[in-house]
Amino acid sequence: MNKRLLSKRERYGIFGLLLLVVLYVFLKEIISSSSNIPEYKIEFVEEDSLQRDTVQTEVFNQSTEENIIPSNSNALTPFYPDSLSASDWMKLDFSRKQADVIVNFRNSSGGFKKAEDLKKVYVISDEKFEELLPYMLFSNQKPRIAVFDLNTASAEQLKEIKGVGEVLSKRIVKYRESIGGFDSYMDLEKVYGLDSDVIQEIKSSTTLSPKEIATVNINDASKNQLLDLPHIDFEIVSLILKERDQTRIKNLNFIPSDLLNDKEKDELNKYLEFN
Repeated sequence: MNKRLLSKRERYGIFGLLLLVVLYVFLKEIISSSSNIPEYKIEFVEEDSLQRDTVQTEVFNQSTEENIIPSNSNALTPFYPDSLSASDWMKLDFSRKQADVIVNFRNSSGGFKKAEDLKKVYVISDEKFEELLPYMLFSNQKPRIAVFDLNTASAEQLKEIKGVGEVLSKRIVKYRESIGGFDSYMDLEKVYGLDSDVIQEIKSSTTLSPKEIATVNINDASKNQLLDLPHIDFEIVSLILKERDQTRIKNLNFIPSDLLNDKEKDELNKYLEFN
């Protein structure tokens, strides 16, 4: 059998076909490789961005912690200004710089011995001073207590006042009830055992609202109603009943001054009607 040799044109055709196949494979590899490059770049960019955001967040958090500490940990609770650190002052809503100023002032001035010393620190505003004042404590000083009404305060509340205690608190309440309430702080002078210093403590820890006075008609009141009035005892009630049997009472002049002095009569008149 005779072998047929490829013509020159056919050989060129086969060579060209092989060249196209090789070129196709080569280009496919290049394109495939090129298509992966953006993915690597994107991942790198995202990772770089994440690291940058993380660094920025850490810097921000560090800056925030250095300047402000949440105030709920030590705010509005009794504290000693003379022993607070800068961090403690920051818990009271002061910035780092303000806290440093307060501590430096304290150290250079010999300490905070009284509330007025803190008014000298320019970074403490008047509003902030008034907010913190009820909670400031100083050496040998009892914690300040909430202000309450002297005419409604219980013995439990009163005994928390410096110098009062359990015995005097009950004595104050008993006397208050006997006179129907306090008209002024001068009434406290009649409570046995209360000296001027304790009365001053009571004044600074309480308010005094006008007492509610229930009046009775002296000409119609029962014996028990009369006994509930301030400064009235059985002897005075007997005089009132005796006088009332003879005439309608228009004043208290019939009661001897040794039983009821003029000041006591004036106080008693607030509870009486004479019609």
